[in-house]
Amino acid sequence: MTTTLPAQRGHGQRALAMIAAAILALSVSAGTMMNILMRTSESPWKPIGQLTLHDGAAPQLSTLDGQAIYIASLEGQLVAFVTRDPHSSCQIAWAPSEQHYIDPCHGSVYQPDGSYIRGPAPRSMDRLALRVADGTIEIAPALVTPGPAHP
Repeated sequence: MTTTLPAQRGHGQRALAMIAAAILALSVSAGTMMNILMRTSESPWKPIGQLTLHDGAAPQLSTLDGQAIYIASLEGQLVAFVTRDPHSSCQIAWAPSEQHYIDPCHGSVYQPDGSYIRGPAPRSMDRLALRVADGTIEIAPALVTPGPAHP
C-alpha cells in the first residue's frame, strides 16, 4: 500500500498553482499585446493646406496649432522653417526687398534656405518635418531638425 505524505501532496498543489498562474500571465500578456497592436496612435502629421510655391517665390507664412512657420520651395523641394530665432526666440521675418530672413530683435540674418549669414544666432534656422500627402502639405510640429552650427 502506498501512502502519500502531506509534503508530497502540497508539492502537487503548488505545481498546479504555478501552472495556473503561468496560463493567467500568458493570457494577460496576450491581451495586453493585442491592445497595443490594435491601439491607434495619433499621427504626428498635421495638414497645413495646399500651397503652390515655385523656386524663387517668397516663402509663405502659415500657422499650425498656434505656431508660425515658413514654407519655402528650394530647388524643387518644399521645406518648413521654424520662425523662432535660435538665439533669441524672437520671430524671424522674411524681408522681400533683401531676399533674406531677419531677426528683428537682435539682427541675425539668414539665406532663403535658412542658412546663417551673420548675427548672434549660434546656428542656421531650424526646420520642421514636411511631407505632401494627396496634394496637401503636412507638417510634424514635434519633429524639429536644428539648423547646423556655424563656425
